[in-house]
Amino acid sequence: MEPCTKDWSEFRFTVSNWLISRKDNESQIDTYQPVSLEVNDDWTDELITAIDWLNSGMKKTIKSEA
Repeated sequence: MEPCTKDWSEFRFTVSNWLISRKDNESQIDTYQPVSLEVNDDWTDELITAIDWLNSGMKKTIKSEA
């Protein structure tokens, strides 16, 4: 979040398998990922929430707009 907020204390977490894959190689994540400045269904500011999402086994892809 630091490039947007200039605040190194702000982080966003998600599940790595939810990240958008590259169009030319779906086994790799895309360089650009739309990280939301606000907490939402794809991004959280609580690590434990992201761990809960991971443990839930939910399959999804983050939204393409932040």
